Amino acid sequence: DEFTHPNSLIDMSKVIDTRSPIPFVRDKVLGDLRDIPRVLSCIQADWHQPEGLNRRTAAQFHSMLEQLVMSEQEGGRLEVDVFVTAVEASLWIGEQFASDLQSLFPSLRVVTMSANKVIGVLSNDRGTAPMTGFSFSSLTVSLKRAIVVAISHSGQTFPTLHATHALRKIVGNRVFVLTGSVDSKMAAAVGQMPQHDAPWVGRLLHTFCGWRPSEALTVSTVACHHSLSELLLYLAKRASSSPLPFRAASGLKLSPSDVADLKRLNATVVPTA
Repeated sequence: DEFTHPNSLIDMSKVIDTRSPIPFVRDKVLGDLRDIPRVLSCIQADWHQPEGLNRRTAAQFHSMLEQLVMSEQEGGRLEVDVFVTAVEASLWIGEQFASDLQSLFPSLRVVTMSANKVIGVLSNDRGTAPMTGFSFSSLTVSLKRAIVVAISHSGQTFPTLHATHALRKIVGNRVFVLTGSVDSKMAAAVGQMPQHDAPWVGRLLHTFCGWRPSEALTVSTVACHHSLSELLLYLAKRASSSPLPFRAASGLKLSPSDVADLKRLNATVVPTA
């Protein structure tokens, strides 16, 4: 009875709906391709709003990054500042994001790793065989002060979902997730509920892509890449206007005019999609 009690059920009318408005088409891949301009427009519109949900999450990310950079505690050789995890195509996109973030803030140590390796090392129960042959261990990496970014379009990819839970046990609320929908298991793992009136916890970046039944990676991949590009631009803009101590400590070389040029280039993405 407790599982069917009205107080325990989610009112689906209040759940944020990110389904594609593209009319039904027999060719799902073609439908996704046609939907790319709309999804990119949604992403840009949200990032350009002062109170956009993704901007609110990015503000939390920037705040943690600033505190980490300005911390008096010196990180040793093993300390990781930003840890990015995912699998398959999401991992490749995450690797590009990590490379760009490292270029933006050269003083940071940014590490990317497959979620399979993460759960292989962190999720072993007593008595199971340890994962051998991985450089990822307490002898080579320390995540005690790391900010984590976990990427999965569906928000429930098995390795990434379990890596999210495992990493939260180590770094607490410093885990951010990027998914295609607010209504996902990874969003719930970082405390974000899908109802319209649910408080925004600032740990979720979503791509407005929603569920995609087609196997081919088209709109979901483009939306993920574009969302991370928007995050990088947000961080660059905030950092370029930050006090000199932060810019010096992070190694930032971009000026406000450089960031403005990048934003103008980014603005051309949707019209040409």
